Amino acid sequence: MFAHIAYSVQHLHHKWAVVVATDTDMIMMCIYYITHMDGLQELWVKKMYIYLPAHAITDALAVKYDVESADLSSMLLSTYILTGCDTVSCLYRRGKKRTYKTAVDHLEDLLPLCRYGDPGESLDVKEDVVTAARQYMVSLYERSDFSGNLDALRAHLFGNIKGDMRCHSPTEDAFQLHLRRALHQLAVCKRAH
Repeated sequence: MFAHIAYSVQHLHHKWAVVVATDTDMIMMCIYYITHMDGLQELWVKKMYIYLPAHAITDALAVKYDVESADLSSMLLSTYILTGCDTVSCLYRRGKKRTYKTAVDHLEDLLPLCRYGDPGESLDVKEDVVTAARQYMVSLYERSDFSGNLDALRAHLFGNIKGDMRCHSPTEDAFQLHLRRALHQLAVCKRAH
């Protein structure tokens, strides 16, 4: 779909596009591509009977949080995929509102993760990407005192929180596998055009 939009923008000089989709993955990709596809001025998403202006949504959020539109859209796509999309498993009881708020609060720390998979860049997973993702994962469990140690965080949660085990953070090994799947999907989404 985004290859067709890119062709229409580059070769046919179209400036507007409408994507018909009910899937959140497609909406997030539209929000990403409106800031990363040169020449595209308006991108609308038709969901059911509503037309969502991806360009206006991105601009409004960038103004609200006083950040660059491109960084914001990359952050939204990256954290959406990391916390659960159609092809990557989600974190139990860590909803999209919490993950979004946490991501906005930690945007500067997430920049290495947000830039992973950009076209023309290497797909080698560097330590700063892993560190940014791990720190974000720890912050989703509202524990900044564990400085990126998921195993210690899980042990702490196990000892102090009774109830459903699914609410605990992942182990370091599970996180590493989850991150690899998420980074692969992120690269696929960013290079879909």
